Amino acid sequence: MEMRAKESVNIGVDLTPPIPPLAAALYDGYLHSHCSSCFSPFPNPHSSSHHLSFCSPRCSHLSLSSELHLLQSHSPPLTSADLRTAVCLLHSLPHDLATSHPDRLAGLLTNRDKFLSRIDDDNDELTYSRIHEGAKLMALSRKKVVDGGSLLLLEEAALCIVLSNAVEVEDDNGRNLGIAIYDWRFCWINHSCSPNACYRFSFSSSLHNEEPSSPLLIALCPADIETWKLAQGIHAYGPKIIVRSISRITKGEEITITYTDLLQPKLMRQSELLSKYQFACCCTRCSSSPPAYVDHVLQEISAITLDMKSLDFSHKFNNDDVAKLLANYIDEAITEYLSDGDPESCCDKLENMIAQGLPSDLLPTLEGTPQLTFRLHPFHHLSLNAYTTLSSAYKIRASDFKATYTKEHYRASAAYSLLLAGATNFLFCSESSLIVSLANFWASAGESLLTLARSSEWIPPANGESLTSSLGSLKAQNCCSCSLIRRCESIFSSSQTENADFETISREFHNCVMKISRKVWIFLTQGRDDLKLFKDPIDFSWLGKSCNLQDVLVHQVLCETEVEMTNVFQLGVHCLLYGGFLATICYGQNSNLSRSIQNVMHTQERCIFGLGH
Repeated sequence: MEMRAKESVNIGVDLTPPIPPLAAALYDGYLHSHCSSCFSPFPNPHSSSHHLSFCSPRCSHLSLSSELHLLQSHSPPLTSADLRTAVCLLHSLPHDLATSHPDRLAGLLTNRDKFLSRIDDDNDELTYSRIHEGAKLMALSRKKVVDGGSLLLLEEAALCIVLSNAVEVEDDNGRNLGIAIYDWRFCWINHSCSPNACYRFSFSSSLHNEEPSSPLLIALCPADIETWKLAQGIHAYGPKIIVRSISRITKGEEITITYTDLLQPKLMRQSELLSKYQFACCCTRCSSSPPAYVDHVLQEISAITLDMKSLDFSHKFNNDDVAKLLANYIDEAITEYLSDGDPESCCDKLENMIAQGLPSDLLPTLEGTPQLTFRLHPFHHLSLNAYTTLSSAYKIRASDFKATYTKEHYRASAAYSLLLAGATNFLFCSESSLIVSLANFWASAGESLLTLARSSEWIPPANGESLTSSLGSLKAQNCCSCSLIRRCESIFSSSQTENADFETISREFHNCVMKISRKVWIFLTQGRDDLKLFKDPIDFSWLGKSCNLQDVLVHQVLCETEVEMTNVFQLGVHCLLYGGFLATICYGQNSNLSRSIQNVMHTQERCIFGLGH
């Protein structure tokens, strides 16, 4: 079964109206701060997370006593949100749908037989136990008598639907508040690692108005499905989901979304999809032979001799083993950072890994071969994770009022954020479905650069004016090369984006930002050996097509210079606005990021902090 387009649509068009959930539940950590029905935040969070709270009588009307029972009785490895969502799902279905064959409930495939028949490793055994024990707790919460021989097919089927069909509900700030199950209009949209659509959430309650609705532009295929067996969402105030095109789609073309992180290499994506959703992906990207360029560089590792001489590649090494060593090293650094709350050690380890490769004490030794070190490709998925972590960690270090080198920390955060956006943008040129990640990365880079430019730590311009005064209004930074601000104003006020507009704005932005970034990059990388490995954070043509990192080393920047903060500011404005432009395509005009960009454009002298999706 598939969902196909009823008509041809442009990029950035809502394909569905806001679809209410069949069932939804907050994660335990948000029960005290958000409404358990509509997920709206409370003005004054409660102190306890062991009860369900609601923002209005209408929302509380949807409360189930079985939910509260599960909340108070669940135990690891079970999660309260999974069980509560499954119970709500059973409660929301009409009697004839809730007593049908366990292979499907409300038209949704349960995968129950696959979950319970495959016990090949510890993870499968944990899932098996999770389903059986969870079904017992669900039955007890529904006051169903459970004995040793009871068959809990319905409870098991509902829980399997949650495990294989639930999506995490993300708020405007990027926090995963809980999970939800949606009806056939969403759940029958298939996965692809090169999708043509994405989705966003819309929050409304009895106290707030919801965003305008769009017609349903997708249809079931085959069209003769017995629709009387298909339930539709009934929770009017729950978190609604909206599907939106991220490329031009022709009439009759299948609509696809992604179920996984597209910046993971093929084997990682397929492993996750098989484990969680019980299918092997055969999309065009996964089936490509030879592998698509994106998948090649997302897992590329180079081996070089310790004296930096080129390697005779007759010396083979096990790429998987080296990848595990590098992944473990990075994970340990990040875990230490998250658990101890001290980002300095994490920054040191990740930067040394980028600059020097895998530490010598972790290097594998190969008999009869020179001592090697291993470096990640700049686009390797672990490199992208490292850039993300370093940008965040340096931002935290800069915000510490006790920090001695605040301006250097702001600069490092901006540099890694720009590198992440530039690297992802380069991959986007080969895989357009990365536009969703790209929107957030460009906006984040813009925020970091503007924070750096506005920082009071920097010396004012030589004419004695304050930095804010010398920069003037945002509109004064309108660029004659790309007119990004003027164009984005029209895009923000328009409900749709034409393909020609997207291509023109993107081309002009890239040409302009490459010129500005060349003036800024030397300044951002001053004193940072790890970042001097990268000649340019936007134009990666210097990498060539060999993908061997020893070729990159000859491009080290040998000089340092000062740049005016106006260049940093102008680059930040461009990045932020382009991120906002991409956000309108992916999320629409009413997304938090799009609204924030519009506010910046109309508040000329405002300091820009904390913008995010």
